Amino acid sequence: MKEPRVRAARSQSEFVIVFRRLLRHRLAILGGAVFLGFGLMAALAPWIAPEGPNDINITRRFREPSPSHPLGTDELGRDVLSRIMYGGRISIALGLVVALTGATVGGLIGAMSGYFGGVLDSLFMRLVDFMLAIPTLPIMMILSAIIGQGFWQMVFVLVIFGWIGIARIVRGVVLSLREQDFIAAARAVGASRSRIILRHVLPNVMAPIIVAATLGVASAILSESVLSYLGLGIPPNVPSWGNMLMKARDYFLRLPILVVWPGLCIFLTTLSVNFLGDGLRDAIDPRLRGR
Repeated sequence: MKEPRVRAARSQSEFVIVFRRLLRHRLAILGGAVFLGFGLMAALAPWIAPEGPNDINITRRFREPSPSHPLGTDELGRDVLSRIMYGGRISIALGLVVALTGATVGGLIGAMSGYFGGVLDSLFMRLVDFMLAIPTLPIMMILSAIIGQGFWQMVFVLVIFGWIGIARIVRGVVLSLREQDFIAAARAVGASRSRIILRHVLPNVMAPIIVAATLGVASAILSESVLSYLGLGIPPNVPSWGNMLMKARDYFLRLPILVVWPGLCIFLTTLSVNFLGDGLRDAIDPRLRGR
């Protein structure tokens, strides 16, 4: 009965150490607060948005910011603030889903490749080399044109390229870990390969996975914005920050501020995620705990 309690106490103390180190990272706290703010804004959009995202009123088109419309209105008289809030639901959710899926797939492939080596390693790494040699944006554009527009279509297209960097990072770390004494000890007591990977290898590569995953959130949001800007991402009738940029480009000379708001949201979100990722890396990596 004592062993589970000891493990729980160790896990709790480990979490407390990581949390305290994270609290000392000011940029990470700032980034987390900004990202949380955008996330709450997006999640609560149906209840706090002034209007619906597609409430059209031609009589008030191209209005500048005012008390009734804090961020102005667009070419169809839709409230820009409402569209920013609803657009965040698509952009942020897409970034999180793509990053988590890519981190899971890349982490498992990198761990198996680095631990087993041999033919499996060669097969996975040649696949990674092939994917890295492909021009990413043109292929994503072609795939988007083939499978159509939509949230899950975008997730599929972005995940295809989202696991590659994580797999290479994890493989490199696992190659150095598999010869460590604690891995040899696990083999000596009869632990299976799958148990060693899941219980001993992956927990020790969580720091690079978390950093790569946070960067993946920012990368996915930017990729969605680019594809939507080109008319190949989220459907035009569904508000996203990329779609708003695409529409605003046609009216930039008439009302330049239409470009500012979605662009600022994309910039602040990606910057805050990067700050948070750096802080989590420093807090989790045991080699940095003496600093």
